[in-house]
Amino acid sequence: MTDAAHSPSTRPATGAARYLATARLRLWSGLVIVFYCLIHFINHAAGVFLVDAMDEARIWLMFIWRGVVGQTVLYGALFLHAGLSLQALYRRRNLRMPPAEAAQLAFGVLVPVLIMEHVVSTRIAEDFLGIDSTYERLVIRYWVEEPWHGAQVALLLIIVWVHACVGLHFWLRRHRWYARTSRMALLAAVLIPVLALAGFVSSGVALATKIASNPIYAQSTADIGGTAGQRAILDATESWMLLGYVAVVVGVLGARGLREWRERRFNPMRIRYLSGRDVVVPRGFSILEASRFAGVPHSSVCGGRGRCSTCRVRVLAASGSLPEPEAGERVTLDRIRAPADIRLACQLRPDGDVTVHPLVPARVDRRREPELDSLETGREIDIAALFIDMRRSTELTVNKLPYDAFFIVDRYLDTVLRAIRDHGGQVTSIAGDGVMAIFGLVGDIRVACQDAVDTSRAVWRGIDRLNRELADDLPWPLRFGIGIHAGISVVGVSRASGWASVQFLGDTGNVANRLERLSKELGQPVIVSRRVADLASVPVEAADIRRVELNGRRGEIDVVPIARLDDLGPGRVGRAA
Repeated sequence: MTDAAHSPSTRPATGAARYLATARLRLWSGLVIVFYCLIHFINHAAGVFLVDAMDEARIWLMFIWRGVVGQTVLYGALFLHAGLSLQALYRRRNLRMPPAEAAQLAFGVLVPVLIMEHVVSTRIAEDFLGIDSTYERLVIRYWVEEPWHGAQVALLLIIVWVHACVGLHFWLRRHRWYARTSRMALLAAVLIPVLALAGFVSSGVALATKIASNPIYAQSTADIGGTAGQRAILDATESWMLLGYVAVVVGVLGARGLREWRERRFNPMRIRYLSGRDVVVPRGFSILEASRFAGVPHSSVCGGRGRCSTCRVRVLAASGSLPEPEAGERVTLDRIRAPADIRLACQLRPDGDVTVHPLVPARVDRRREPELDSLETGREIDIAALFIDMRRSTELTVNKLPYDAFFIVDRYLDTVLRAIRDHGGQVTSIAGDGVMAIFGLVGDIRVACQDAVDTSRAVWRGIDRLNRELADDLPWPLRFGIGIHAGISVVGVSRASGWASVQFLGDTGNVANRLERLSKELGQPVIVSRRVADLASVPVEAADIRRVELNGRRGEIDVVPIARLDDLGPGRVGRAA
């Protein structure tokens, strides 16, 4: 860690109050809109009974929105939320994001387009032209006269509700109680729009049938939507409102593009990840935006709003002073008792080059691997099993902050899992800092044993590098124990509780586990069975072979303790070892 990462910024957190105010305004304006939609949808649902029931229910349900105060609050919330959404769109340094966030952003931009027609045909028609906006008039218009507008209203209802539910989900998911009530919340989230649409459809069918069967009623409703002149005024108003909004959105996107071009050309910065990735982005990008821009996996449960800590990174180096955490980030960092070099990636916008390490592993969707297709029902395979465990891991956490200990274990696991993956292994279990992996799903047992030995060699070198990198943070160098054995096992894909994972049964894994324990007793980093040593061409002399009896297993087994890295041999040419 350089001094730059720890040093306080010379730039004051002038935006703290603005950040808090903006976040609260966006939240509370959204909640006002959600509350209005909830009442409005319940009003729609009354149409299941009669159109008249919708108007009767509106008297009681919508009265708070009919007065000057209610309309001021509602339309103020609508304009404010739309404006803050466009501001958030402008502030985004790139548009790469998870599907849920992309849907929420797209729906947020689309809602004003769809809602304009409804506002013009109801509030503007009633307040400025004196056209009564009863449910009867609206349903006849949407079902009989202009059914395409009816489809637009139904689409508006769905999009508004999905946008609201996604926003509520991002807001509430950080609370523990939300997990216990999420199923009921999902049921309500589905039932409310379904009932609203059912009321809309039921009332529409009833009025359409009545018009078709009753000429007198049909004649009485001929001008229910206003005169031709009034409709022309409403259509022109809607067109000008739509044109103005489209111009604003295009202006925001154009301003974003111009800013990005200018910053890319004149003011770039480099984000270096400990994994080896380097990303060059314009200054002003947050670390999370840089990760998404470059396709670097990065956790973010709350969607980059600073409401959780899953995107946090450790800043390992910085070319200059970093901006101090603003109020929202400071609250989250204090809640997790984060040390000075831990920052939220969604909030940290560095002024210069930085080196960071994301602390929470990201879930990465990977394509199904072809070699697993034949394991759905399980089959016997001659495999090599490797088990590795960290020495003195419990003592490592003493006198350390939980997140510091987590960081060290996370780096250790990253080194181990990377070595396994690079050499064709399949991880079957991770328990704390203990990892079990198997080799041999593809190829013969000789290749499997060579891959397992090459993995242990890569782990050994990786842990040595890690000890050098973390020398200032470690009370003592990290040590490990590895056991490797080969034998017949039943290997299959388990899908218990909806999770797919490779599992294996048989004596092979048990022996590998016991060899790892034996390595601790003998004080040797690696112990391989004689069969593995022979198949992987590990240089062995007769004096190196030991015959041991493993706890819980009958009979003795020949094993080869490995005391030095060179004792594993040079490894295969062309493989990363």
